[in-house]
Amino acid sequence: MEISLASATYTPLAQPVKSSKQEKPQENQTPAVTATEKKEALKEHNSKESQALRSLQARDREVRAHEQTHLAVAGRYANSGVNLEYQRGADGQLYAVGGDVKIDISVVPGDPKATEQKAETIRRAALAPANPSPQDHKIASQAISIANGARAELLEQSLAFKKEQQEANSQSSKSDSSQSYQLNERLARSGAVSSNPTNAASHQQIDSYI
Repeated sequence: MEISLASATYTPLAQPVKSSKQEKPQENQTPAVTATEKKEALKEHNSKESQALRSLQARDREVRAHEQTHLAVAGRYANSGVNLEYQRGADGQLYAVGGDVKIDISVVPGDPKATEQKAETIRRAALAPANPSPQDHKIASQAISIANGARAELLEQSLAFKKEQQEANSQSSKSDSSQSYQLNERLARSGAVSSNPTNAASHQQIDSYI
């Protein structure tokens, strides 16, 4: 359905009085603008421009502080300086209205511990400004995911190392028992081992020191 917007119809309150005097129709008459009205209009225009300029200046300060905070916390993981987008104000000056800092969020190959530390730094850098943007929160979430993956890899490595140690200790214990048994056999054949319990206990101590 289509509708049209139109000005309201003007309805006079009383019929106009007819006059015998013929008056020439006045065409294209415009009301005169007084000096006061001009002054007020100019004042209003200047006020709007001043307000827009103040808004741009505030935005410029906010953007610069925001991106510098990212850069400072990111440190060596920042791949660029602050990149700014500008808008020209009524005074002819350029003001920053947007910006970004490029950050490396790749993992450290073969080093999950370093990857975890790097991801934590990136997370802090993303959330460092007073008012993080949606993009900042997205980067922080990615950093958390990377850190969790690195921790899982570290845990897996730790469990594998403990298992290897247990297996090595088990093999060492079996080897020691075998060597001890072989030594006892040689001593028994040579008559060095007595059936006396005291001698057996004494030999047990010597074996522990070997």
